[in-house]
Amino acid sequence: MMILALFLATAAPVTQGRAVALVSDAMKRIDPTTPLVCLSITPEKTSSRRFDITVREVHDYKCGGDDEVETVRDRFRVTRLPVSVSRLDAAKDRYIPCTISKGAVTCPAPTR
Repeated sequence: MMILALFLATAAPVTQGRAVALVSDAMKRIDPTTPLVCLSITPEKTSSRRFDITVREVHDYKCGGDDEVETVRDRFRVTRLPVSVSRLDAAKDRYIPCTISKGAVTCPAPTR
């Protein structure tokens, strides 16, 4: 019975909220010095198979910066089933797979 419960937990498709949480976790590891309140993590495109999520800087009195500017920090793709997270490598114009281990998301650095 325990094996069935574990299978169902990992086989359930990702919701939009869970996709945003996975990207939030990735951003904590990518840039641990930027508080999450200074990042806007927004699903831009959704389909039955995936979420395309954009991470932008928040510019306000708390985070600093020009509040007329919304700088894109990163782009991610989260697939619903099987669950996976990829980070856009803008220089190569392709998504590179991240690793999900025990709920923690680790992404390789993009090409500079």
